[in-house]
Amino acid sequence: LNPLSVNDLCKTVYDKFIDQARTKSLDLRLELAAAHPTLTADVEQLERALTHLLRNALTHTIVGGVVLRATAEEGKAVIEVADTGCGIASEHLPLIFEPFYRGDDARTVTHAGVGLGLTLVRLIVEAHQGTIDVSSTLGQGTIFRIALPMRETHAP
Repeated sequence: LNPLSVNDLCKTVYDKFIDQARTKSLDLRLELAAAHPTLTADVEQLERALTHLLRNALTHTIVGGVVLRATAEEGKAVIEVADTGCGIASEHLPLIFEPFYRGDDARTVTHAGVGLGLTLVRLIVEAHQGTIDVSSTLGQGTIFRIALPMRETHAP
């Protein structure tokens, strides 16, 4: 575990996908936290989790865009991936973090995968004592919200 700037993490992942977003004519925005939240984290694993969420958002968004947002709230660093994609039906939301769950036919017919990505994201977030939530409206988009405890800072 190492110190990690949430803003730096978000910028690194954003940079991986800006060309893909442009190729699809999608608006990919990065909104960084003014408070510069810092975590003690496995940098590689959190980057993997955020990469998966951003890849999913771009895959399931045809028109509009995706926002990658970092904020700080009540001792937690919050990272959101919000898209204007196809959304997830409410009956599927309680199941999407379960292993091998692939959702409804509308989302899986054209997109390969075995259904472990969101399970791994959840496990990575939980290993960092964090939480992940999702809200979605079918046909309007989805927001994944990760909240992680910020690193304590000690005055010199």
